[in-house]
Amino acid sequence: MTEKEKQDTELLDLADDWEDDEIEIDAKEKKYCCDAEKRRRIELLMEQRRLERELREFYDD
Repeated sequence: MTEKEKQDTELLDLADDWEDDEIEIDAKEKKYCCDAEKRRRIELLMEQRRLERELREFYDD
């Protein structure tokens, strides 16, 4: 699987986990950037997936 395909699959996986109420957005971000919440959630979920993948690789070895 190429790097591009991995990224595409990760983004599709993120769609399943989209609603995460634990992520806080400050008032400035809400006021000045309507996509700030979406971007922050995607970044946090991508980081979570990356860490999960690293843990799986570590324990599989």
